[in-house]
Amino acid sequence: MGSLLIDIGQCGNQIGLQLIDYFESTSHNYEDTYLKNSDQNTFHSIHIDTEPKIIKPLIENRKKYYNIDPKNVLFFQHGRGNNWSLGYMDEQKLQNQVKKNNKPLTFNKFTESQPYQLSQNTASLNNNSDLLQIGLKGNNQEIIPSQQMLKENTQILENLIDIMRKEIEKIDYCMGIHMISSLGGGTGSGLGSRLIEEFRDLFSDIQIINTVVFPHKSGETTLQHYNCALSLAHLQKYSDCIIYFQNDKVNSYLNLARSSSVEKAIDLTNINQYIASNLFNLLKLNDYSNFDRFYFDILLDAAPMDDFKFVEVFSTPYYFNKTLSTGPDCHWEKVIDSVLSQVNIEDNFITQNISTKESEVNEIENLLKGNKEQIKDVSLSVQTIFRSFDVTKSIKGNESALKSIDKKMHQTFNPVKWNPDCFNYEFIEYKLKDSCDNKMMLTVANRSTIANVIQNINETAYSKFKASAYLHSYYQYGMEKADFEEALLTLDNIYDNYSNLK
Repeated sequence: MGSLLIDIGQCGNQIGLQLIDYFESTSHNYEDTYLKNSDQNTFHSIHIDTEPKIIKPLIENRKKYYNIDPKNVLFFQHGRGNNWSLGYMDEQKLQNQVKKNNKPLTFNKFTESQPYQLSQNTASLNNNSDLLQIGLKGNNQEIIPSQQMLKENTQILENLIDIMRKEIEKIDYCMGIHMISSLGGGTGSGLGSRLIEEFRDLFSDIQIINTVVFPHKSGETTLQHYNCALSLAHLQKYSDCIIYFQNDKVNSYLNLARSSSVEKAIDLTNINQYIASNLFNLLKLNDYSNFDRFYFDILLDAAPMDDFKFVEVFSTPYYFNKTLSTGPDCHWEKVIDSVLSQVNIEDNFITQNISTKESEVNEIENLLKGNKEQIKDVSLSVQTIFRSFDVTKSIKGNESALKSIDKKMHQTFNPVKWNPDCFNYEFIEYKLKDSCDNKMMLTVANRSTIANVIQNINETAYSKFKASAYLHSYYQYGMEKADFEEALLTLDNIYDNYSNLK
């Protein structure tokens, strides 16, 4: 039994490789992971990007990346310009679009190009036309034919499907596919959306889990709100469960959690380490012989209905600058408080350049406490797992401890009134090794908080759409007004469903 891990784009591969590194660094403490092919000593993972800088070393540096099959690494030379359509569209999609509209795809005034020409057999691009300007080289823009990109997307799809079939055959019983990507760029969002669409058609009986990362609200690209909206609409349609992280929220929490003696500012490496740590604690559940539930089951229990697919993962210990957040000597109270402190961090109060002076930290904490009283977020389902060598004695069989934990969980997660089974607790007891007991707590929560995240993206994307801002960047590659309208409507429905939870 196992699952297939697929990392897409720069963000997806950074998190995925960090996750694999965590597995390797702790493998001596556990049984062989279900993510690994023990015969070949390689992980059941596929790594895809449209530029080489992140994953090319996986092929070149075999001494370091011996545990990754080089046949499962796909990359090309140019990114997707932070444009969803450049990741999503390919020649086949373009053919279908042209045939559906029964007219050539014409460029607007923003491009100096000839229409797409539909030949007798294929919808092809004029080799001397359709140049996309992306990236910078010195003072000159690099000119890349988008025809090449569309062909590359077709190659990626064909190669990936072939690789997936072979990799799935290596797994005794494949429970599902777990994809990791970002939402704001072009490859992770656009190609990720196309892949999940293809996967659902080809592997209808396999569960699909997605881990996605929301970009900073302050803006990473001008097209990020469109990219997020289009991606989320596809995820809602094709994914079985969506684990989401927010760059702003993780950044805010880590700034508060770090020691005042640490002067180094939080960066993307720290954020990726935190996200990978939470995924690691989740995936590691299946390495314990006395825990008979696959981690997919935990996620699907947290997302029991199609209208409510978005879940968050909170856990400790997590890695921060190669140090665990909680050590073997800490008590359960600290472990529990560490997890619950991650839940209601709001980035409104915390800037990326936050000071660690004690007085300012106290002021921020007071603001957070005041904010919690105003927040009316509710939880549909909360799945929690405790792990320790004496977890039965210290929690499971301790009525007062369980009562105290349950009270804190209710106060933090605010369960919906109509679901009496909102909270579920499970316990993993393991044999103590080297007198080191790293207590672990992991919570998977389906909360109405996602409504605010969706609303922010939808409102910004809609305001740009209404003003026709940047739409030419998508229309010139075969997308239509209806594609945006459908995506925005899907986000409206997600918002309505979650905001109406009581």
